[in-house]
Amino acid sequence: MKQMEKDDDFTVSDYYPSVKWITNYDGNIITPTFDDLIRVAFMTQYYRAKLANLCDLLHGRNFETRTYENSILENSFKLFSDGVRSFIDKYNLQQFNEIIKSAGFVLTKLLRGRMALDFAYMLSIRLRNDKNIDKVKIPQHVQKWYVMSVLTGRYVKPWSHHQLHPLLSWSIKQLNAVGKMIHSSVKVHA
Repeated sequence: MKQMEKDDDFTVSDYYPSVKWITNYDGNIITPTFDDLIRVAFMTQYYRAKLANLCDLLHGRNFETRTYENSILENSFKLFSDGVRSFIDKYNLQQFNEIIKSAGFVLTKLLRGRMALDFAYMLSIRLRNDKNIDKVKIPQHVQKWYVMSVLTGRYVKPWSHHQLHPLLSWSIKQLNAVGKMIHSSVKVHA
């Protein structure tokens, strides 16, 4: 906190009030890092996991035309900012901490793989932001996803970046496809 308070530009920004609470946060299980913030904020807003893509988007890259456009730059910054705000949201982080603890991971040493944890937090935020998902079922979905990820070693193994990013991207795309199926079935049955 002392480091943050020394940064005058940051203390007058919109982010400071949103993150100030974290100085007194004792999640006792999950202590997010800056890497976690970037990765989860990016995966929450985009269906991609490769951080080089985030850099390209923040520079305004249009992946289809392979050109750089100001509209993409502005939209990417807004979306990423929204992802950062979701990540640092006190309620989101506290709820996620409780979800992981109630899955039986009551000690930090029981947690395996930052990527599995990041992916589970991204899933938690996405489900919470989805108006068609029953909020009561979110903890159960996230717990199952995290436990199965740890048991199968899906995001826990010492993957190289070349192996891990396609796996994460594929998982995010599958999550998106399942979400679209849920949305279409909700609309049909509504």
